[in-house]
Amino acid sequence: QHGDTKEVALIQDAVVKGDVTQLPAILQILDATGALDYVRNVAKKETSLACAAIASFADSDQKKLLQDLADFAVNRQY
Repeated sequence: QHGDTKEVALIQDAVVKGDVTQLPAILQILDATGALDYVRNVAKKETSLACAAIASFADSDQKKLLQDLADFAVNRQY
């Protein structure tokens, strides 16, 4: 949404062609436009909503697993 025409074209072309050689350039664009921070913030909000949705469930191994999975998904470093 915030990239210029050239950046948008580069990303679209790489995705359509499956061109992984453009990954460094794409990551730089995502970082420069704040896209990575935006997505992280959205993921954290959605994780909070998911955990709130199951907060009233009885404590169980399954509930703990869902909470841990949500936390892992939003905090992983790869």
